[in-house]
Amino acid sequence: MGLLALERSGLLPKIFLTNCGILFSSGGVIAPLLSLALGERINLLTGKLKKEVKERGETEQALRDSEKRLHGLLEVSPIPLFVSRKADGAILYANRRVNQILDIPEEEEVIGRTTQEFWVDPTQRPVLPEQIDKEELLEGNELRIRKADGTPIWVSFSTHPILFAGEQALLT
Repeated sequence: MGLLALERSGLLPKIFLTNCGILFSSGGVIAPLLSLALGERINLLTGKLKKEVKERGETEQALRDSEKRLHGLLEVSPIPLFVSRKADGAILYANRRVNQILDIPEEEEVIGRTTQEFWVDPTQRPVLPEQIDKEELLEGNELRIRKADGTPIWVSFSTHPILFAGEQALLT
Protein backbone atom coordinates (compact mmCIF):
# COMPACT_ATOMS: atom_id res chain seq x y z
CA MET A 1 0.00 0.00 0.00
CA GLY A 2 1.43 3.39 -0.98
CA LEU A 3 1.82 6.36 1.37
CA LEU A 4 -1.13 8.20 -0.18
CA ALA A 5 -3.37 5.14 0.26
CA LEU A 6 -2.17 4.74 3.86
CA GLU A 7 -2.91 8.40 4.56
CA ARG A 8 -6.40 8.16 3.04
CA SER A 9 -7.12 5.00 5.04
CA GLY A 10 -6.33 6.79 8.26
CA LEU A 11 -3.56 4.32 9.11
CA LEU A 12 -0.86 6.93 8.59
CA PRO A 13 -1.03 9.71 11.18
CA LYS A 14 -1.04 13.32 10.06
CA ILE A 15 2.12 15.15 11.05
CA PHE A 16 2.26 18.84 11.94
CA LEU A 17 5.55 20.68 12.28
CA THR A 18 5.45 23.41 14.90
CA ASN A 19 7.99 25.41 16.85
CA CYS A 20 7.15 23.13 19.79
CA GLY A 21 8.14 20.01 17.93
CA ILE A 22 6.33 17.50 15.74
CA LEU A 23 2.67 16.86 16.61
CA PHE A 24 0.81 13.80 15.37
CA SER A 25 -2.94 13.84 14.72
CA SER A 26 -3.17 10.95 17.15
CA GLY A 27 -2.02 13.30 19.90
CA GLY A 28 1.60 12.15 20.10
CA VAL A 29 4.42 14.69 20.29
CA ILE A 30 8.10 14.50 19.43
CA ALA A 31 10.11 17.00 21.43
CA PRO A 32 11.76 19.90 19.56
CA LEU A 33 15.27 18.51 20.04
CA LEU A 34 14.24 15.10 18.73
CA SER A 35 12.22 16.66 15.90
CA LEU A 36 15.26 18.74 14.93
CA ALA A 37 17.39 15.60 14.74
CA LEU A 38 14.65 13.87 12.73
CA GLY A 39 14.41 16.86 10.38
CA GLU A 40 18.18 16.89 9.90
CA ARG A 41 18.11 13.16 9.18
CA ILE A 42 15.33 13.63 6.61
CA ASN A 43 17.30 16.47 4.96
CA LEU A 44 20.45 14.32 4.92
CA LEU A 45 18.62 11.38 3.35
CA THR A 46 16.91 13.65 0.83
CA GLY A 47 20.29 15.16 -0.11
CA LYS A 48 21.81 11.70 -0.54
CA LEU A 49 18.88 10.59 -2.67
CA LYS A 50 19.16 13.67 -4.91
CA LYS A 51 22.90 13.01 -5.30
CA GLU A 52 22.31 9.36 -6.20
CA VAL A 53 19.64 10.30 -8.76
CA LYS A 54 21.99 12.85 -10.32
CA GLU A 55 24.89 10.35 -10.42
CA ARG A 56 22.66 7.69 -11.94
CA GLY A 57 21.54 10.09 -14.65
CA GLU A 58 25.17 10.99 -15.40
CA THR A 59 26.12 7.30 -15.53
CA GLU A 60 23.25 6.49 -17.87
CA GLN A 61 24.24 9.39 -20.15
CA ALA A 62 27.86 8.20 -20.18
CA LEU A 63 26.65 4.71 -21.13
CA ARG A 64 24.51 6.12 -23.98
CA ASP A 65 27.50 8.14 -25.22
CA SER A 66 29.75 5.08 -25.06
CA GLU A 67 27.21 2.95 -26.96
CA LYS A 68 26.92 5.66 -29.61
CA ARG A 69 30.72 5.79 -30.05
CA LEU A 70 30.97 1.99 -30.27
CA HIS A 71 28.14 1.80 -32.80
CA GLY A 72 29.88 4.47 -34.88
CA LEU A 73 33.14 2.49 -34.84
CA LEU A 74 31.40 -0.74 -35.83
CA GLU A 75 29.57 0.93 -38.69
CA VAL A 76 32.73 2.37 -40.28
CA SER A 77 34.85 -0.71 -39.68
CA PRO A 78 36.46 -2.08 -42.85
CA ILE A 79 35.81 -5.55 -41.45
CA PRO A 80 32.37 -7.10 -42.00
CA LEU A 81 30.88 -7.90 -38.59
CA PHE A 82 27.61 -9.52 -37.73
CA VAL A 83 25.96 -11.13 -34.74
CA SER A 84 23.72 -14.14 -35.23
CA ARG A 85 21.59 -16.06 -32.77
CA LYS A 86 23.37 -19.30 -31.94
CA ALA A 87 20.19 -21.39 -31.91
CA ASP A 88 18.86 -20.60 -35.38
CA GLY A 89 21.35 -18.35 -37.19
CA ALA A 90 19.02 -15.32 -37.25
CA ILE A 91 21.10 -12.17 -37.85
CA LEU A 92 20.66 -9.77 -34.93
CA TYR A 93 23.19 -7.12 -36.00
CA ALA A 94 25.24 -6.46 -39.12
CA ASN A 95 27.45 -3.51 -40.04
CA ARG A 96 27.50 -1.82 -43.47
CA ARG A 97 30.48 -3.83 -44.64
CA VAL A 98 28.35 -7.02 -44.53
CA ASN A 99 25.93 -5.43 -47.01
CA GLN A 100 28.86 -4.43 -49.24
CA ILE A 101 30.44 -7.91 -49.25
CA LEU A 102 27.10 -9.52 -50.09
CA ASP A 103 26.19 -6.84 -52.67
CA ILE A 104 23.02 -6.01 -50.75
CA PRO A 105 21.92 -2.36 -51.04
CA GLU A 106 22.28 -0.54 -47.71
CA GLU A 107 18.56 0.19 -47.57
CA GLU A 108 17.85 -3.57 -47.49
CA GLU A 109 18.05 -5.10 -44.06
CA VAL A 110 20.29 -8.04 -43.38
CA ILE A 111 19.02 -8.08 -39.80
CA GLY A 112 16.26 -10.64 -39.38
CA ARG A 113 17.48 -12.87 -42.17
CA THR A 114 19.34 -16.07 -41.36
CA THR A 115 22.95 -16.90 -42.06
CA GLN A 116 21.78 -20.04 -43.89
CA GLU A 117 20.29 -17.85 -46.64
CA PHE A 118 23.84 -16.94 -47.67
CA TRP A 119 25.52 -20.32 -47.37
CA VAL A 120 26.17 -22.32 -50.51
CA ASP A 121 25.97 -25.51 -48.40
CA PRO A 122 23.41 -24.91 -45.61
CA THR A 123 24.17 -28.34 -44.11
CA GLN A 124 27.40 -26.88 -42.67
CA ARG A 125 25.48 -24.62 -40.24
CA PRO A 126 24.89 -27.22 -37.51
CA VAL A 127 28.62 -27.96 -37.34
CA LEU A 128 29.60 -24.45 -36.24
CA PRO A 129 27.72 -24.30 -32.90
CA GLU A 130 29.09 -27.74 -31.99
CA GLN A 131 32.66 -26.64 -32.80
CA ILE A 132 32.21 -23.42 -30.84
CA ASP A 133 30.94 -25.37 -27.82
CA LYS A 134 34.21 -27.32 -27.90
CA GLU A 135 36.69 -24.60 -28.85
CA GLU A 136 35.14 -21.29 -27.64
CA LEU A 137 36.69 -19.45 -30.59
CA LEU A 138 36.97 -20.47 -34.22
CA GLU A 139 39.62 -18.57 -36.15
CA GLY A 140 40.75 -18.59 -39.76
CA ASN A 141 37.88 -20.66 -41.15
CA GLU A 142 36.86 -20.54 -44.78
CA LEU A 143 33.37 -20.92 -46.12
CA ARG A 144 31.59 -20.53 -49.44
CA ILE A 145 28.73 -18.09 -49.22
CA ARG A 146 26.30 -16.71 -51.73
CA LYS A 147 26.04 -13.02 -52.61
CA ALA A 148 22.63 -11.40 -53.14
CA ASP A 149 22.68 -12.30 -56.84
CA GLY A 150 23.57 -15.93 -56.09
CA THR A 151 27.25 -15.67 -57.01
CA PRO A 152 29.31 -17.89 -54.70
CA ILE A 153 32.38 -16.40 -53.01
CA TRP A 154 34.88 -17.72 -50.48
CA VAL A 155 35.21 -15.86 -47.19
CA SER A 156 37.60 -16.25 -44.31
CA PHE A 157 36.02 -15.74 -40.90
CA SER A 158 36.41 -16.08 -37.17
CA THR A 159 33.54 -16.67 -34.78
CA HIS A 160 33.29 -16.07 -31.06
CA PRO A 161 30.32 -16.85 -28.78
CA ILE A 162 28.83 -13.83 -27.00
CA LEU A 163 25.73 -12.83 -25.08
CA PHE A 164 23.78 -10.30 -27.21
CA ALA A 165 20.55 -8.74 -25.97
CA GLY A 166 20.25 -11.58 -23.46
CA GLU A 167 20.62 -14.35 -26.07
CA GLN A 168 23.41 -16.78 -26.86
CA ALA A 169 24.89 -15.48 -30.08
CA LEU A 170 27.92 -15.65 -32.37
CA LEU A 171 30.07 -12.65 -33.29
CA THR A 172 31.43 -13.31 -36.77
